[in-house]
Amino acid sequence: MKNLMKLSPLMLLFVVLISACSKSPDKVLVKKDGVWTGNFTTTTSVTGQPDNVITGTEQITFKKDGTGSYVDSNNNTVNFTWTYSDAATSVTIVENGNSYTYVVTDMKAKSETWTSTASVTISGITTTITQVIKLTK
Repeated sequence: MKNLMKLSPLMLLFVVLISACSKSPDKVLVKKDGVWTGNFTTTTSVTGQPDNVITGTEQITFKKDGTGSYVDSNNNTVNFTWTYSDAATSVTIVENGNSYTYVVTDMKAKSETWTSTASVTISGITTTITQVIKLTK
């Protein structure tokens, strides 16, 4: 029992340290200035057609209050809100009334990878849009 009492403060310290080192997006995205470089690849696949791939890079700012912004290719500032779901390991972005959910597939202190896939089939033709965003600090 005496040895167990000696370990308890060490175990508590270990648990606190592990919690403090969380790499979940809601903790990491807002650190320092909250500015990240987002490299994105959007692939549109249509049944029987070659894939259409669009790539780009944007500076994205995430704020602690769940808001953010980026400048688009037309030099317009786009504002959004964002939330992180620990249970689903996903980030949801709401921008101009549209909601986009990304599964966070890679979480590190200075990089994250988000993936979103949506498909629709109309008259036997399936269109799939996959977007991958690689964020780096």
